Amino acid sequence: MTSGAEEAVRIVLSYPSLSRLNFIPTWGLAPIFNSLYSKIHTQIGVDVLDDSFDYNIQTLEKLIHSHQLVYLASPNAFTGNIIDRSIIKQFLKNHPDSIFVIDETYYQFNNHNTVIDLVPKYENLVVIRSYSKAHGLAADRFGFYATSNKSFIDLRPANPCSLNTIAKVMDSYNNVHTSVNLIKKGKKVIEEELSKSAKVFRTKGNFVVCEFNQNLCSKLTKIADFHTFYIKGDKFIKFTALPKDLAHEFIKDLNA
Repeated sequence: MTSGAEEAVRIVLSYPSLSRLNFIPTWGLAPIFNSLYSKIHTQIGVDVLDDSFDYNIQTLEKLIHSHQLVYLASPNAFTGNIIDRSIIKQFLKNHPDSIFVIDETYYQFNNHNTVIDLVPKYENLVVIRSYSKAHGLAADRFGFYATSNKSFIDLRPANPCSLNTIAKVMDSYNNVHTSVNLIKKGKKVIEEELSKSAKVFRTKGNFVVCEFNQNLCSKLTKIADFHTFYIKGDKFIKFTALPKDLAHEFIKDLNA
């Protein structure tokens, strides 16, 4: 257990290895931690993505071959794309000397597709989870990483989570399925509305991504927090989805 997924990522990426690989754009601190803890740090960008934000697996595997630690978020924090479970399993088998850190912060929004059950079988796998998204416990800073690699035991956090926080996590399980479904339904409502005026990408996270539109951007500035990022020279907008009831209110404000 860690103080949020952020600490889990920091601890895991402090693992001693000479060469690191991660995709960009991704969650902001992962590339920073990789740069801090490694002499050789490679960042792969949009050249491994197609127009639907899917990975070119052959290109990705060639890059993996020469790196000792690979960090991949699935779903990814910006593009919302995933790496299929079968592909990750293939990577684990083909590259037994490389550590694969799979960040599953958004996995509940990806129909619970996960590789955490592969942890006992593959010592070169580390899975990171957060309770800040689906469980709504960002303020309580609760996360964890799972691995069967004994080398990571010495990297465990110095300040484990309190029993009070753990109790909140356990209690949140009663409502998490309902809240995730409400957000997914709200996300669909927003995506359908935005698709009338912009190209929308069906992400696997709890957020909406669409091509940049100045008119839309001007409207969003008044009613929501959002980020912009670039892929292959094109600009995109990303913002957090809302439960279904709030999504309808969001659309009313957007069209006001």
